[in-house]
Amino acid sequence: MASSPVPPKPQFSPPIKTRRAFEVICEQIREQLASGTLKAGDKLPAERELAVEFQVSRSALREALRSLEVAGIIRNVKGAKGGAFVQTAEPDRIVQAMQDYVHLGDISLGELTEARLALQDIIVR
Repeated sequence: MASSPVPPKPQFSPPIKTRRAFEVICEQIREQLASGTLKAGDKLPAERELAVEFQVSRSALREALRSLEVAGIIRNVKGAKGGAFVQTAEPDRIVQAMQDYVHLGDISLGELTEARLALQDIIVR
């Protein structure tokens, strides 16, 4: 008895990358900054309130806030009048990050020039 031919295996795109909650939160806060809804010096709502608003656990929210703090977007202030505040821009951080990328070989000088031109377009607006 002849065996039947094996049907071809379907080819799918690479697996869909699911985004983690903290990444979505960071993106939404960055969008608020880009739109001007949030500005330097603004205080973000309390952790509990943000967790409810984003419908995430407080640990996911804290991870997002830590990520934004490391990126220099917010600063966390301790104490009674503390909280998460939107940082003012620090040009030295941008320069240092770009230098690090070039030294690590993660970015070429051409890509750096492209980034500079893109930033220039945003600044001119």
